[in-house]
Amino acid sequence: TLSPLAKNFNDTLSTLVWGSKARKLVSVVHQNDPQSTMANKTNQLQSNLLIRQQNMTDLRSTLDDQKKTTASLIEQTENIQKTSLKQWTDADDVRRIAQIIHCQAIFRRKLHRLRVKRLEAEKARHQSILNEALETKAEEDASLATKDGEEKARQQSLIDIRSS
Repeated sequence: TLSPLAKNFNDTLSTLVWGSKARKLVSVVHQNDPQSTMANKTNQLQSNLLIRQQNMTDLRSTLDDQKKTTASLIEQTENIQKTSLKQWTDADDVRRIAQIIHCQAIFRRKLHRLRVKRLEAEKARHQSILNEALETKAEEDASLATKDGEEKARQQSLIDIRSS
C-alpha cells in the first residue's frame, strides 16, 4: 500500500521494492514440439537397444569363455588324475587321491552349471528387456505414423477448403 504518512513508511517501501522487482520479470513463451520429443524418445530407445545388444554379446562371449575354461579345467583334472595314478603305487593312496580328484571334478562341474545357469538367466533377462524396448519402439513408430497421417489429412482438408 502506498501512503504519504510516516507511520506507513515500511509498507510503502516494501510495496515499491516489490513493484520494481515485478517490473523486471520477463516471461518467455514457447511451444512444445511433439515431433522433437518423439525423436528424442526414439533416439533414447535406440541407444538403450544398442546397449542391451552389446550386453547380450558380452554375455555370450563370457559364456563361451566359461565353457572353454571349464573344458580346460576338466582336461587338466584328467591329466592330473592320470599322472597321479602313475606316481603312486599304494592302493589306499591311489583311492584317496581318486576320491579327491573326483570330488574336485564334481565341484567344478556343479560350479560350471551354476555359472551357466546364472549367465543364461541374465541373458534371458536382457532378452526380455530388449524385447520390451523393441515393442515400445514399434508402438512409438506406429503412433508417429498415425500422427503423421492425421497431420497430412488435416493439411489436405485445409487445402481442399481453401481451393473450394
